[in-house]
Amino acid sequence: DGNDLRQLIVAYARQHLQNIPRELYNSNIGPWVRAYMDGNEGKEWAWCMGFVQTILDQATSTIGRRFTEIMPHSYSCDVAGNHGLKEKRLHRNVNLRNNPNLIKPGDVFLNRKTQYDWVHTGIVIGVEGDWLHTIEGNTNDEGSREGFEVCLRRRNFQANIIDIYKVM
Repeated sequence: DGNDLRQLIVAYARQHLQNIPRELYNSNIGPWVRAYMDGNEGKEWAWCMGFVQTILDQATSTIGRRFTEIMPHSYSCDVAGNHGLKEKRLHRNVNLRNNPNLIKPGDVFLNRKTQYDWVHTGIVIGVEGDWLHTIEGNTNDEGSREGFEVCLRRRNFQANIIDIYKVM
């Protein structure tokens, strides 16, 4: 059921975090990047969505499903965001600010720059007040969208424009 999927997503994200996945040379290169990006690497291969979809793939495969039932296979935050809007899976930040109980562990966050431009993503592992606890790839301790590792982060959804892509 949905709770099992959500728990699996969080568990797989935590498992990846424990393995300290990092780039080599801070330029989207290395075995972890290739694993998340289906063999691709290099400056043009921002890998935050590749990380998210790897986690979704592992969790859904465990229960005999495909992650493409949740979102299309793409490395683009924009593709996921627009699909979420079309399929009514995306909760916009304005709604979340008034109704934070819509956010659940296992959901996917998308940092939004403009109405249809999302620039970074990761997995929500918890919600505490105005804060999302996340695990995300291609970031760093400062929260960059072009970092070099998988990190545990905290993001304030009241102070930032963060949308939530529902996995269920």
